[in-house]
Amino acid sequence: MTQHLERMLRHVVRDTFDEDVEAVWHTDGARNVSRVTLSAEHGAGRRTVEISASTTGLFQIDIRDLDVGAILIEDDDDSYMESIVRELALVARAYLSGEGRVRQRRGMLRTRSVMAITVNGNEWTLGRSTCSVHYPQDPSAQGTHH
Repeated sequence: MTQHLERMLRHVVRDTFDEDVEAVWHTDGARNVSRVTLSAEHGAGRRTVEISASTTGLFQIDIRDLDVGAILIEDDDDSYMESIVRELALVARAYLSGEGRVRQRRGMLRTRSVMAITVNGNEWTLGRSTCSVHYPQDPSAQGTHH
């Protein structure tokens, strides 16, 4: 199953990013996780994002530069899993190309940074202990009427 996730990640990355984005692949067979670290030059520095997929159905994006991220969960439908990975890749691509804004969110003990970024008309909020995500439309539900 880990190999299947890695193939899915590679396929989505190949479709989403151009040659200006460096991709470094990692597979942890013991933990059943495949991940890719994506980085690109932007402005005065380099931006880095990691996307990971686990056989337990956890799909994660981490913006390494800001120590913020988000998790989506799906463990049932392969085509929907790929849609989730594609959505995460779009968030990563937007960040790597300079989109998004950092906001400060007040907590009980301290203020922490969150990244707000808009993809497909939906605002994502990525943080350390909180996030707001948008699941893509389930491709298997297209064409059905309720």
